[in-house]
Amino acid sequence: MTGTIVAGVELGGTKCIAVIGSANKIIARKRIATGDPDATLGALASYIGSWRTDHGVAAIGIAPFG
Repeated sequence: MTGTIVAGVELGGTKCIAVIGSANKIIARKRIATGDPDATLGALASYIGSWRTDHGVAAIGIAPFG
């Protein structure tokens, strides 16, 4: 895959979504239920950390809603 790989995280009241992609292509996404803050953020960090290792994520954008 060519282009810069970026990650995005949407933090909502009932669910959180993490996604990585390049240009107009989504490489991976993960949806988890919002729960205990430590568990929720820990799970998101784990997914993004794994994606960073596999794909070299250059930047992360975070959008908190709810």
